[in-house]
Amino acid sequence: MTKFVTVYPKAKQISLARNLLGRAYLEDGKPGTAAQWFLQNYLGDKQGERAPDSLLYLGVAMTRINDTKRACGAFAELRDAYPDQIAGRLKGAYESAIKG
Repeated sequence: MTKFVTVYPKAKQISLARNLLGRAYLEDGKPGTAAQWFLQNYLGDKQGERAPDSLLYLGVAMTRINDTKRACGAFAELRDAYPDQIAGRLKGAYESAIKG
């Protein structure tokens, strides 16, 4: 996945690829590295297919490294920028993340 992101930074699926890379690092117990990918994905294209997901998981990653301030900032940005997503597709994951 890292090679795809590096070789094809303008690919149509880049938002999905960067988000999946972050998710892989998060699942591998590397929340700091995951957070870097989630932030890069969100800042790289706020209208990208997985930009809202990246904000959600950025908050999760920040929670795992005990950075409550940045976690809350990511969740607040998600809530403000993508209200339809947290009321729909990401509702369960968002509610779980902010309770956790």
